[in-house]
Amino acid sequence: MNKRHKHYETIVAWAEGKEIQFNVGDGIWRDWTENSCPSFCEHTEWRTKPEPNVVVELKAFDGDTWLGHNSGTG
Repeated sequence: MNKRHKHYETIVAWAEGKEIQFNVGDGIWRDWTENSCPSFCEHTEWRTKPEPNVVVELKAFDGDTWLGHNSGTG
């Protein structure tokens, strides 16, 4: 039976041109910025870079006051 590589999902994401990050065990995620192929070593953690949280604030003027609504997406 074939077993997928530990970092299969991240390898596919990188091949599709998505941004990836690595962690060498210190809890800090770093962006992969090299032009070369990542090693995807078993002892290094890899992930697809998470999308940033976006907060949208909408305001409307009803003639007397500003009405607001704050909607977070993450």
